Amino acid sequence: MRAWLIPVALNMLLVTGAFPHEQSVVAARQRTVMAGAARPPGTFGRWVNRRTKPIGRTLEKVLPFRLVKQRLVHGCGRCFPADTRISLPGGATCPISELRVGQSVLGWNPATATLDTAQVAALATVVHDSLRLLAFADGRTVTATADHPFWVQHAGWASLAPALTTARYATGPTRLLRPGDSCLVFSGAARLAPTRLRHVTALTACGVTTYTITRLSHGSVFFANGLAVGVEGNPRRNGRPPNHSLARRF
Repeated sequence: MRAWLIPVALNMLLVTGAFPHEQSVVAARQRTVMAGAARPPGTFGRWVNRRTKPIGRTLEKVLPFRLVKQRLVHGCGRCFPADTRISLPGGATCPISELRVGQSVLGWNPATATLDTAQVAALATVVHDSLRLLAFADGRTVTATADHPFWVQHAGWASLAPALTTARYATGPTRLLRPGDSCLVFSGAARLAPTRLRHVTALTACGVTTYTITRLSHGSVFFANGLAVGVEGNPRRNGRPPNHSLARRF
């Protein structure tokens, strides 16, 4: 009976990157993400969710007072599930699905290592079937698409799919994000602190609506579940902040 327990445990580790006692955490997040697909959408996503077609078709999205159609391709970004908390000035947070164009969010300037306030200039959403659960040493987790960039201490921008990140984001060159990397997190005390990435788990949820900020009034960093992450969007419009030249400092 015991002879096959060890192979099973090893197989779970290889597939998920987590030991069996951590499976409950992964399973809980899987259920939460799936519930997000059926949850009544917020005012930002209501129109979009009702009319979103399969990925690869034309997707219609709403911006204030105007309708925009854009062509999406398989595996595009649009990075976080609806319940991801975005940091706001003053220490408050807001679900990313409830953000509005013109709303102020907490930002960070890598060039000066200072926190600031930026206004949301554009938002986007799409349906995804490929997400990753990132777990950190301080106990926090975040669910995101593989291409979303995180700021790593002394290394700059990094993601689980750096080639896609470089093409889609205003981050410039991006390195591979690995377990053991120290990502910067807003500590709540007007400063950033490092937290180590423990492991990454691939989620198998299908048809999950994801959201992201595609442009800020200035800068390209905001905070998702406290972690410093990059804005998705046209690199030429957003501007590419220096990456590796700043990485040695922060």
